[in-house]
Amino acid sequence: MDGVLYVVCRLEVDKVCDFDEAASILGTTNLWEAEDHIVAVRAEPKHFDFAAPLETTRQLRFVSGKKAKQLKFKPTGGLDQQTLRGVR
Repeated sequence: MDGVLYVVCRLEVDKVCDFDEAASILGTTNLWEAEDHIVAVRAEPKHFDFAAPLETTRQLRFVSGKKAKQLKFKPTGGLDQQTLRGVR
């Protein structure tokens, strides 16, 4: 929001799988329709007020294979909200 990254919770991924496998593991079909689903190791409490410092946000990278890509920022300095829109 407003160029600030908020961290809602820590999520340790146990498995990336398709809809059917996720439904089987979780015991429900009440899932969002998507090609990929993640199953967490455990649930963590959610906090909606933790704003990551901008200097920390500037150090984050998307890593794919051997490439690391920086997040995009607005000319005014805040985080460009579109940079986190896609799944990487």
